[in-house]
Amino acid sequence: MRCPRWARSHACASCGPTTARSALRSRRACRALGLKNVMFQPYQPRERPRESLSLPDIHIVSLDERLEGLIVPSKLVGVFALGRPMLWIGAAEGEVGTLVRAFGCGVTVPLRDAAALIQVLRELSDDYASGGTRLRAMAQQAQALWRTCFKRRDARDAWARTIERCAGRKR
Repeated sequence: MRCPRWARSHACASCGPTTARSALRSRRACRALGLKNVMFQPYQPRERPRESLSLPDIHIVSLDERLEGLIVPSKLVGVFALGRPMLWIGAAEGEVGTLVRAFGCGVTVPLRDAAALIQVLRELSDDYASGGTRLRAMAQQAQALWRTCFKRRDARDAWARTIERCAGRKR
């Protein structure tokens, strides 16, 4: 089986932790599908997030639905701060999926829904090929989301309320 031409025309990079075995399996799968445009890279240096996070036209971010409500992907805020759109693969009704849909800063696809993922990738590829109007609009919305929801003062105050609540004091 070979991937369609539209899937082979864009560069893809995967950065982060992978075991050697899973990375090897992924590389073999990409080669078997004719994908020579996929790179597997280790975590990028923390000192240089702007360089690594500003490279893609869209970030593909996922989270196992069992972890929803417990954690969020570490690059999430950086992606929004740099004004990059997101393809969220996870719970559409979870915290991240809700933000992505509410602000229009990306697209959500349920985990394990390959048909929906392929459809979204086709649509985004077509948009990119015709000038990227949709991607640019999502990027603007990502930055608006960051300016609206991710202020340091608000995060500090939320942590203070949580700590005080745990300590039994009201703020």
